[in-house]
Amino acid sequence: MKSHFDSFYMRDDSEERIIYSTLVKFTSLDRIFKYTYPYNDRNFHFGRINLFIDLTSMVRPLYMRSDIIDIEGVLSAIANNIINYRHYFNKFNIVSTLFVIFSTNNSINNIRYLGEYNSKEIEARTRHEVDDTLFNIINLLKSLIQYFPGVYLKEGTVEPSVIAYHYMKNCCMNTPEGMNVPNVFITSSQYAAQIPRVINNNVLHSIIKSRHLVSKDPYVYEDNSYIVTPDRPLDIYLEHSKNSSNSSGILNNDKNYVGLFMILNGLKSRGVKSILDRYKSVTVMNYMLQNYLDITPDNIYNSIVDTFGSAIVDKAEIESRYCALDIEYQDKLYSQMPESLETGFLKDLYNFDELNNVIQKMFPADKHINIEYL
Repeated sequence: MKSHFDSFYMRDDSEERIIYSTLVKFTSLDRIFKYTYPYNDRNFHFGRINLFIDLTSMVRPLYMRSDIIDIEGVLSAIANNIINYRHYFNKFNIVSTLFVIFSTNNSINNIRYLGEYNSKEIEARTRHEVDDTLFNIINLLKSLIQYFPGVYLKEGTVEPSVIAYHYMKNCCMNTPEGMNVPNVFITSSQYAAQIPRVINNNVLHSIIKSRHLVSKDPYVYEDNSYIVTPDRPLDIYLEHSKNSSNSSGILNNDKNYVGLFMILNGLKSRGVKSILDRYKSVTVMNYMLQNYLDITPDNIYNSIVDTFGSAIVDKAEIESRYCALDIEYQDKLYSQMPESLETGFLKDLYNFDELNNVIQKMFPADKHINIEYL
């Protein structure tokens, strides 16, 4: 199945097309969902889905620009990307609820423990000063998508994957007994590889946006986005990491060991360097598995000492990295913040006539919002 947006998936310097390039193509969604779920006669074996969309990663490429000129173009592209995901599931008669997540500074609780976390992006934001324009775009987006049926915009101040994980868990806890509703987070952040797990028979997945340059004349990219599933999250994470072999070498694919690997081997996409190379990280992880050790800062540090015979890392650094990178710990911190209790964003004000009026006032005639696909 192809999307009418697939033609945008080429290099172009326009801000509008930069946003469109962050979309996971229909062909990739077909590959991902048909592989992950039973599929017969063009029907998936589930009737509902909760889809969480990382708006922060969608607009991240714009932070590399000195300014944003085409506000209407960026806004229309964001709106159409959101509608495009709804359109995909409509084609299979699947009811989709969409949660759009935007974080204003992306990592407040991570930086609290690890100063280098996301430092390059924060530096780019400071240097290029596009924050004010983007916040203006987000405010315009709020006034628009409040009239989209079953689409909600959640703003926050922490890592978007943590916000998604927090609300995905809540969706699972509130799902009627016996109903299988997939919960899927679409992002470009590898941090989200920690999310997948099963809660009350409902599955949490992450689809991580990725693309590969296949031609420079003209510039054409291949969408090789992938899904991280609860059955083998660490292997999948490493298969799609640079300079990694296809096998993790870990005796077990426990979901929590993705975070442990990040603590030891770093998270390049967030600017966190490794403290142990891959071989030593795997050795420590297998030692912890064989000795049935819970993942705590003390157990991690003691396992490094027991495995290699001497303290090759600082205990305080282990504690800092654990607090900054472990998604369960980050979720506990987020649960204590007032913003995690906010429910006002869940209001559904769908009104087709009002939506049309807002679009006519907000956009010039050459910008089309595909509300017919809602």
